[in-house]
Amino acid sequence: MGYILLFIIGLIGATVFRKLRVPAAALIGAMLFTGIARIMGITLPVLPDLAVDALQLLLGIYIGLKLSREQLKFIKKSFWPTIMVVGWTIGATIITAIAIVNITNLDIATALLGATPGGITEMSVFAFFYGAQVPVVALLQLIRLVLVLVLMPIIVMKIKEKKPYVKREAQAEADNDKADKADRQANVFSSLGVLATGLAVGILFIYLDIPAGGLLGAVIGAAMGCVILNQKVYMSEKIQQFVQLGFGINIGLYFTAETFFQLLQVLPLSLLLGIIIFISGVLQALILRAMTGWDLTTCLLSSAPGGLPQMVILTDETEGDVVKVSYFQIIRLLTIFLILQQVFRWYLSI
Repeated sequence: MGYILLFIIGLIGATVFRKLRVPAAALIGAMLFTGIARIMGITLPVLPDLAVDALQLLLGIYIGLKLSREQLKFIKKSFWPTIMVVGWTIGATIITAIAIVNITNLDIATALLGATPGGITEMSVFAFFYGAQVPVVALLQLIRLVLVLVLMPIIVMKIKEKKPYVKREAQAEADNDKADKADRQANVFSSLGVLATGLAVGILFIYLDIPAGGLLGAVIGAAMGCVILNQKVYMSEKIQQFVQLGFGINIGLYFTAETFFQLLQVLPLSLLLGIIIFISGVLQALILRAMTGWDLTTCLLSSAPGGLPQMVILTDETEGDVVKVSYFQIIRLLTIFLILQQVFRWYLSI
């Protein structure tokens, strides 16, 4: 009965925030409503480790499916821009985290994960494993995401000087849907192979007790499967929403009355940090443009720390280069998951 109540509370929160069109609505809504219930003293059960591991695997596969052979070919032509983005992501994160530690009383784990330009869900997962203050990390990530999603479209539209969305012909959309459906049916076995690879590597990483192993392993495994089998696999957006809901509930269970007052204390810091990270993304875009000569819209969206799905959607609507933007957003995610995560593990173990 307790789990049913927990799910209902999270689902109500997700629905309310989706109606309000809040970014990452399922995650934030479920987190806040569950957290409020906890602060009010409502007794709620803790999610079992198996459920959290399953959520990690699903999220990791969803991210890993974004990689393809076409993007690997693009890497050969973008070596130095890639190195710049990787170095910028690492350097900006560490410098910002050190600044946070020096001007606040936050611990280094919370500062590092709050300063990392990753997704709310992903960084919250890492926060669990490193003993960081999960609600604080989620708030720092939320403010950054909101600032990017509010300010970036305004900047892009000033550059484009036209409406962002061009309505597609209904018949063209129908033809594309049919083609996609046929393609999925023809490659069902390859698709299952990709998903199985993601699950296998994710489960292996969990078994090896690697921090956030289910997430990291599933990302690596699914990406390897897509590249080796040359298969593009589609995962329903509803699965991603379900994962957000699950993680939101799990994060909300960590809320207490003490946590609430702590969140109020870091709100000004969250706004300042979001602005700093946003400006950092704009500077990175200017450097990327100088290196490549690409249009400013594509460079801005490639450098914006606003999350892969959101930036790709915005790119498509503003007629930017979707391939380039998705590539650099994936590079940023992989840098966070595969390189920064190891930096965190080394630094936090000292």
